[in-house]
Amino acid sequence: FRRVLFRSGDGVTNAGTLRASNGGFLRLSTGTVANAGGTIEAQANSEVELADSVVIEGGTLTGAGTIRNINTVTIDGIGSTLDGATFVQGNGTSTTLIGTVDLINGTTMAVNSNGTNTDLVIDGAVTLGGDGSGTVTLDDTTNLERARIRGINNAVLTNDGNTIQGEGQIGVGVMGLINQNGGLIDANVNGQDIIVDPNGSNVTNTATMRSEEHTSELQSPDHLVC
Repeated sequence: FRRVLFRSGDGVTNAGTLRASNGGFLRLSTGTVANAGGTIEAQANSEVELADSVVIEGGTLTGAGTIRNINTVTIDGIGSTLDGATFVQGNGTSTTLIGTVDLINGTTMAVNSNGTNTDLVIDGAVTLGGDGSGTVTLDDTTNLERARIRGINNAVLTNDGNTIQGEGQIGVGVMGLINQNGGLIDANVNGQDIIVDPNGSNVTNTATMRSEEHTSELQSPDHLVC
């Protein structure tokens, strides 16, 4: 296989395209990639790896391949869009979202735990927006709800039209939640739970929160505003 290792160091500006193609791997690590107006693309059967606290600022992440968080990544939503992308984070990794991040054209984000806390971290007020076709899947193979969406810095997550599904935790006692504009929070794994545990910011739901698949359970807080 072919691999390019790109250490952004003190900072890189990308106004063009950084691409993995033809079965290749592109790794972006450390520092900041100022990606406003730029594209990071993983083509079919190829992979873009994000690692070592790299920060992606703005632009578009896209492609028919896989965009993978190897350990610690920040997506800073200065106009950030995931366009038809498959974004995967593995056991024990952490992905931080800042600002507004749009999920369009069927983008999927997979938060995959194998028994270790694996976190999608909401930094401050964050909106998951887009065209309503995005999906965030929480998956813990050990059924310990360690695939988590949690917050820092007085976090509030606004889910604006996307689907958050699977088994895991949302809030972890340190994040508020707003589910709106057709957003769906769906406990859809048979016999497993999504635990919604906000901080004092409460949960405001004007869309849909549901439990399905026989014995799954959506455990909602006492302070739920509908």
